[in-house]
Formats: sequence, structure tokens, C-alpha cells
Amino acid sequence: MAAPPSHPSDTDTTAPIANLKDPPSSSQSMKPSPTPTYASSESSTYYLSAKALLNEGSFEDALATIEEGIESFKSDLLQLGMSEDDAALHESMAPFHYLYGTTLLYSIEESSDTQKIAQQHESPENPEEDGENAPEDDSQIAWENLDIARAIVERMIASPDAPDKLKLDLAQIYLREGDLHKMNGKYENAIGDYESCLRYRQDNPAIGPYDRKIADVHYNLGLSRLMLVAEANAAGEEEAMDEATQRFMAQHRAQSFHNFYTCARTLSGQLANICGLDAFEFIAKCESDIPNFKSTGEEDYTVDHPKMAGVKLRKLREHVANLSPPLEDSHTFHEIRELLDEIQETIDEAETSEQGVREMADLKAEIRAMVAGAVAEEESTEGGGVTTQIGFGSSEAAATTAAAQPLMAVKKKKRPVDDQSDSAKKPRSE
Repeated sequence: MAAPPSHPSDTDTTAPIANLKDPPSSSQSMKPSPTPTYASSESSTYYLSAKALLNEGSFEDALATIEEGIESFKSDLLQLGMSEDDAALHESMAPFHYLYGTTLLYSIEESSDTQKIAQQHESPENPEEDGENAPEDDSQIAWENLDIARAIVERMIASPDAPDKLKLDLAQIYLREGDLHKMNGKYENAIGDYESCLRYRQDNPAIGPYDRKIADVHYNLGLSRLMLVAEANAAGEEEAMDEATQRFMAQHRAQSFHNFYTCARTLSGQLANICGLDAFEFIAKCESDIPNFKSTGEEDYTVDHPKMAGVKLRKLREHVANLSPPLEDSHTFHEIRELLDEIQETIDEAETSEQGVREMADLKAEIRAMVAGAVAEEESTEGGGVTTQIGFGSSEAAATTAAAQPLMAVKKKKRPVDDQSDSAKKPRSE
């Protein structure tokens, strides 16, 4: 509530980190400033520089640069006679708020990984001493920024002449908000966000049925649904559930297997394309070889019996094993094959134990990054697409954001003077 996304890939972003405070020349100062737009924000030095910094892992510098961009564009809008409230929700603000929220997500994710490593070596006598820059605070700020971006883009796509690109941008914002909710255990909210993302992506002519962006969302939907059920079981709530709630949880579990299989099916179709085959024909041949399976009466196009999902995926993997990719695509091919193996293990483990899914998700968290990393390679269409592992917010708050008084939802941190880029940091794709 997991823009706006349609930005060029960060790996293609080579904009220098310019001196953003250079005053304009006298000839420039005589010209009236053009009205800022959504597109002018995306192409601004502030935005491109922040993306480059994010790609380097320089999160604080990226956040500070985005703040400068927000202030600069807001100043231009105010000089044109716009009110504070209208300027805060102007279309030119959406890309900055999306990028700010996304940068915080990466920062939280990296901080969480570092914290886990530190806790393994931390003695009980020396717990963390303060809560400065607490992840939950950053999560709240990230969600506020993403939701401001969502409200602006939703208003823009209401126009009859809104381009399809904006719908992809909105899908990306929903993906990010789903990631926030998922990290914070708000699984029902995450499911709603991912379903919205999937709807906009599936309806967009720029994304085909075997696109990795579709696979990415299905994987996150499957994981969120299983985690929702696992959490209820772990809390001992299952016995206390009424019949309707038990049916609701059973439906989520069945839908999760459908999501996992659809993710694998989509990736298998892409492997067929890599090998020069027609994806539709390849998948049809795979599924025609699936043995008859006694139905439970529950299966339809949105749910799968866990055992059936496992059988179907094994058949897909058998056919994929016989494919021969071109040499130049062999790395991508084998990487996707490894993803299929991981999904198979997840389905097989989940078939017997939701708690096993929770443990396996911890051990294999990189699968999400791998799927998302594959998505990032194709960002020439959508522009920022990695799926983080995090989530926040509430559906009630999301519903009121558009009508709420606009917030300056930034951290207002002082940029460290001595900070140098850490050579150990890995580049990130936005």
C-alpha cells in the first residue's frame, strides 16, 4: 500500500552527483521557471543522483538528496502561486516520495541483515543500548512516503488520457507497500497490496503472461498466505477459530500453492522463450503429461491441492531439464532453474508443515531477492523493481491518506560529514 516504477534501470543511471546548490546564471534567472511535472521529477538531477547513490548503497546521502529535490520542486510550485497543500500533493512529488520510501526499505533491509549477524556475536551482557533510528520508525516513514506517492498516482490515472506507464508505476507502489506489510507481519494487508499489484500488471499490455514481474508477485502472494496461516497455527489460534475462519485459512493455504505453482509456471515459460520455443506450447505440453489426480473438489483456477501443486511442478522441472539454452543465456537459464528447485522444496515442505515454511523462509530468504534481481534486469519498462523483504502500515490508514493533510514525510536527519562510501557495500538496484 508491493514509483514510481517506470524509471530506467539503476544500472543504466550514470548521472554525476552534481553540485545541487550551484546558482543559476543571470540569463537563466531571467527566464520564468516551467511548471514541474511527474516526468521532470524523474529526469531531474536530484532524482537521478539519488538513484545512483542508492545503487551504491549510500542510503543517507540518497535520502538527503531526495529531500533537497522535494524542497526545490516545492519551492518552484509555491513561486507559481500554488498553495502549500496543493504543492505537497502535486504530481511532481510522487517520484520523489516513491524513491524516498524505497530507499528506506533497502536501508531497513540491510540494517536488519547486519543486526542478525551482530546478534549472533553479541553477549547477553551487552545488549543494544539505544533505539536510535529504530527500524519501526523508518518503516513508518517509508510507508507514509509510499502512500503519498500512491495517492498522487491514483489521482493521475483517473484521467481518461492517463498513459499505461502510470498504471505500472502504481503497481510498483503497491508492491513496495506489500513488502512493508509483510516484513511487519501484516500478512492480510500484504496480500491485498500484492493482489492490487498483480491486477495492474496483468492488465497492462507491456507485461506478458510469462514476465518475471508476474512470477515475482505470485511468489510473494504465496509466501504471505502461508505465513498468515503459519502465524495463526503457531499462536495456537487454530482450535479457537470458528468454522468460517477455518475455511478462510484453508482457502489461503490452497491459494498459496496455486501462487507458488503459477510463479514456477511463469518462470518455466520464460525458460522456453530463452531456448527459442513458444512458451504457450511448451507449458501446454508439460501440463498434458501430468498424471491424473484424484480431486478433492477444492481445486479451481485460483487454488491447488498441495500434493497436486508439487506433482505439477515436478513435471515442469522434468521438461525444463531437457531444454538447451544458448550459450549467452546459460547463466540466466541456470539461475531460473535453481529458483524452480527452491520453489519445489518450499511446496514440499509446506505440504506437511506451515511452521516448516517459516523456517525454510528464513533459510532461503534469498529466493525473493533472486526473483526480484531477475526482475531488475528488465527495468527498462518499469524502472525500479526489486522486491524487499519488509512491510508496514494499515489498510485503514491507507484508505484515508489521499484525504489527509499532506505531510512532509521525511526523516530530517543531518547528513554525516565524515561518511565515506563503504567499499564493502553491495550495489542495489532500485
